Formats: sequence, C-alpha cells, structure tokens
Amino acid sequence: MKILLVLGLSVALLLPSCGSREPFETAVPTALTTSDLGISYAAADTSTSGFAVYMDVYVEFDHGTVSAEDLREIIKICVTNNTVRGLYGLKISAVNGPIDVDYNPIDLAPASEELGFPEHPSSPGDLYAEWDDVLEFVAD
Repeated sequence: MKILLVLGLSVALLLPSCGSREPFETAVPTALTTSDLGISYAAADTSTSGFAVYMDVYVEFDHGTVSAEDLREIIKICVTNNTVRGLYGLKISAVNGPIDVDYNPIDLAPASEELGFPEHPSSPGDLYAEWDDVLEFVAD
C-alpha cells in the first residue's frame, strides 16, 4: 500500500509539468518575432481540409525578400514549437510590412524550391509542405 501511495504521489507531482508547454498558437509567433529574422508580426493557427489538419503560419517582415536560410529557420521554429498531434502539412505565408497598410506578399517559392519544397499549385508564392517532409527536412 505504501508503495502505491509513493508511486501515486510521484505521478501527481509530474503531471503539472506534462501540460505546461505553451500552445503553438502563441509559442510560434513569439519565437518568430523575437528571432533575428526581421519579423515584425507573426500568427499561427490550424486549418482543416477534409480530415487533414494544417499548421498555418503568417509572417510580416520588415524587408521584402526571404532567403532560403531565413525560411529554414522559420520552419525549424514551427517544428520546435509545435504542440499539435497528427498534422498533415505546414503552410507559411509572408508579406512585406503590415497587411493592414498595404498588401505586399513575399514570394517564398524561390527559397522554398532551394530548400527542396516545390511550389504548390493551390498556394503559389507560399510554402506548402506535408508535415512528414517538414520533419525529415528539419532532421537533416
């Protein structure tokens, strides 16, 4: 009986730390805006298409181009701060400056293709990748 009580208390002490990870909806934007990438605003959320769940990330830059290395870092931040199980894909959209002032999308296709992610016909200019490919990319 004493062993079960000690075991139960040990598990109870560990449980609060299991759920203390910040949700990706706040963790990803915080990590992006505090990075050295020149991101002035970021947002993250999920979307669905049928049964597929996507992580959608939106970033506003203080400059008009995104290098492959910048995009690589954004992808790593998304993976590191993800708390959603069963994702099917990742979508990243970027603009130059605040969207409410003037909508100036940044074409991520050159950087995406340089990293090995081909342009997706349904979202030209954005990065769109299956989550398994993203995880493999980050592991390399």
